[in-house]
Amino acid sequence: MKDDMMFNENWEYDLKIGKRGENHFSRLLREGAEYYTVEVKTDQQIDRTGNLFIEISSRGKQSGINRTKADYWYIQVKDYDFGFMIKTELLQKVLKAHESDIVSGGDNNTSRAYKISLTQMMRSILHYA
Repeated sequence: MKDDMMFNENWEYDLKIGKRGENHFSRLLREGAEYYTVEVKTDQQIDRTGNLFIEISSRGKQSGINRTKADYWYIQVKDYDFGFMIKTELLQKVLKAHESDIVSGGDNNTSRAYKISLTQMMRSILHYA
């Protein structure tokens, strides 16, 4: 755990930490690069399986995370009540550590993808961030 995230009962301290996060996200949305790109993926089965399916190839051709040119990925859960955005570079780093989680799936099992539980994905993101 980072030192600035240690438990503190002081509400104003917690507010300052929260504001820092809000400011970072706000800058991401309106400043920095002239523009940035976001690839949006909607997972249609995570509510049933608990797993993310992040495609790397389809019908023998590179696809998904292996072909993206986007700066960020936004992974949207089926009913749009939850999603998360991650830098593509960080997502690729996380996935590299999960190469044993590559499976066949999709339409007629013609795709290859990382199949990772949402819980494990969040743990891995925190580990590599």
